[in-house]
Amino acid sequence: LDQYATFTSSNAVKGFPMFPATASDGLYVTPEHDPGTDDTIVSLSPVEMSAPFGDDPTAVQLSVASSSSVGYLSGEVASYFAQYFSIQYFVIETLPDAQKQAMKTALNGLQELLWATGFLANAAVMSGWTEPNPDTMPPATESNYWFTDGSHTDDGAAAQAIARYQKRYGTSKPIKLIISNHNYYTTNNDNILQYFSNIGNEGKAPGEFVWPMGWPSPQMSNQIFGEAISAEELNELFDPVIGTDLTMAVLPVATTLDNEPFGVKAGQQVSIAVINLNSEIPTELVGEDVVQAFTPGLVTMAEEIASSQDLSDKVAAFVGISDGTTS
Repeated sequence: LDQYATFTSSNAVKGFPMFPATASDGLYVTPEHDPGTDDTIVSLSPVEMSAPFGDDPTAVQLSVASSSSVGYLSGEVASYFAQYFSIQYFVIETLPDAQKQAMKTALNGLQELLWATGFLANAAVMSGWTEPNPDTMPPATESNYWFTDGSHTDDGAAAQAIARYQKRYGTSKPIKLIISNHNYYTTNNDNILQYFSNIGNEGKAPGEFVWPMGWPSPQMSNQIFGEAISAEELNELFDPVIGTDLTMAVLPVATTLDNEPFGVKAGQQVSIAVINLNSEIPTELVGEDVVQAFTPGLVTMAEEIASSQDLSDKVAAFVGISDGTTS
């Protein structure tokens, strides 16, 4: 890569799809750059990955890797960096003409500043980091990778949990699943809708790459249930939990589909309860001042949840503790 070029004029992202993706984009391909030219060679060339953190991670390394929630702002991961900004440019195009140019100029300035200074380079965490001191982080090699944004794991947690259960116990018995959802600021339940057939994964097979609006990069479809549900239908299922800001919904029984990348097998019936926090406390608490500002709210939330008899009753009713049918 030409380290002296501006980001927009460099060859850093040639061959990577930008938002919105088109049908011809191979969202999962790995662009390679001819070191002698600006040409891009697009190919699928998996490389065996090395064990992260020298296969002996410290608690600090695990914590940092799992909290790299703004890794898309790291210039070290040029594709992710570019794809995130492509969404912002797409949104700007929907603004009135009078605002477009000023917003484009401001966004371009931010992108170029982050690229030139490397100010947030370590917002993504490189797997080749083997020493406790981050100052010793070495350059990445082909066998290394970058940890960015735990939501790629968190938001697929239900699929992973079901896959693990099926691997151990099979698919013959119905199971019950409780999902806690941080629907920060809004009634956004996309974290739940993604497991079902919906407009966001229309025309895509479970496990195939999709790029929903709002996501900084393409991801594998988390759909694991054959049933369809809309945001409006899901919202209508929520009831308040007395004495808290929580709401809880019990969804109709769903049946799993095959989703090979996540390891989910078809044919298992799953009862699902969703608990929404309805909290304005963000998930990204970075810096001592921010943590201190939100600590009282977190304490209040924890106390309300722990002392809520209504929540305890609702969960017990869903789980069916006394009927002996739950696995």
